[in-house]
Amino acid sequence: MTAVPHAKARPRVLPEGRASRVVLAALILLALGIGTALFHAAAAQRAARAQVVQATEVLELLREALRTGLDAETGQRGYLLTGEPRYLSPFLEARQDWPEVLRRLEARLAPVATPDQAEALTRLCSFATAKLEELNETVALTQAGRREEALAIVLSDRGHALMDQVRAEIARLEAVETALLAGAFRRADVVEARVLPLLLVLSGAIVGLMLFGLSLERRAAQAEAEARDVEELRQARETSDLLLREMNHRVKNLFSVILALVSLSSRTEADPKRALGKLRDRIHALAAAHAVGQGGSPAAGTELGGIVESILAPYAEGAERISLSGPTLAVSGASVTPLGLVLHELATNAAKYGGLSVPGGRVAVRWSQAEDGTAVLDWQETGGTEPDEQEATGFGTVMIRQAALQLGGEITRDWRDGGMHVRIAFPVAPGEGR
Repeated sequence: MTAVPHAKARPRVLPEGRASRVVLAALILLALGIGTALFHAAAAQRAARAQVVQATEVLELLREALRTGLDAETGQRGYLLTGEPRYLSPFLEARQDWPEVLRRLEARLAPVATPDQAEALTRLCSFATAKLEELNETVALTQAGRREEALAIVLSDRGHALMDQVRAEIARLEAVETALLAGAFRRADVVEARVLPLLLVLSGAIVGLMLFGLSLERRAAQAEAEARDVEELRQARETSDLLLREMNHRVKNLFSVILALVSLSSRTEADPKRALGKLRDRIHALAAAHAVGQGGSPAAGTELGGIVESILAPYAEGAERISLSGPTLAVSGASVTPLGLVLHELATNAAKYGGLSVPGGRVAVRWSQAEDGTAVLDWQETGGTEPDEQEATGFGTVMIRQAALQLGGEITRDWRDGGMHVRIAFPVAPGEGR
């Protein structure tokens, strides 16, 4: 016995979905890591820049304080040695500026000063104040004519020692500020040295995860395509089975219609040749209608009236039996085949046991277009027998329902005014089906 191969199982894509979520979470964590590293690097750079600004301002104020003190001392020495008032001008200017420079230095440095800087700043202000008092005292003695006493104060080296202490404290403050600036740059360099390799590692990890994610996406797409192929194969098999059943049904109906045409021709024509000619013409028309029902008649085009007329031509014993009315209305090419199937089935049923199966029976077909663009076709029979429950659930009814789905519309049937009434509503433009 030959083993029948099983259909390929539907691929499972759930693991890839979970893996995709894991990859996404890892990418988010890596992005957070990169953001944190960049934040620390930026913070270190900002701290270094702030320290540069502070050091620049503090060092400039320290130099200005030293320069102003030296200017005051130089003016005092010149006035004491020469006694000329012109040397008082730089002294008086420096004496006025020096306290202001020290106040600015204290205001800038005190809020951020280290303990060493705070002590050095206090000593600097104290020594500068004492030096300024010494300068004022010697100048005042000279102005009072007591130049020898003033010179004695100068020669005592008290003022020289105070100025040396001022220089020492300024140098100490400069050294501390320079060390702080160098420390800020070292910290920034350390952070940068740590961050750059980390960024490279994290960036490499992100690239790797992105490639892995693309691989998962490709696998998921492949699995989805395989699943879609399996589903399409199943639908194709169902469609093939339905077409085979419909073909058998159509062939049976075709023989029934031909027998009905033969009987009709024999009843209406006494001359065998004329009856044979009419029968031949009706069979040709039946073949054309069958081609339209299969969507294979290019002559019918997509005009709704032409389709209806081609389908019903084989069944028209006379113009009074069938009436057609409606505007020129084009339908999509995709609608021709299912619409032909429905009309052919309705015409066959009418010829077998409906309005065209009894003398005096009629079929009226009217079509129109609604405001929303939907085509509406009304099929009204007069005469015939009301369908029983078995007929309502037979293959013809199933085939009509399937064709309605292909049309993307709705078909309703009911028995009214002594005959079958069918209403078909479907979109006329391609792509509008539901």
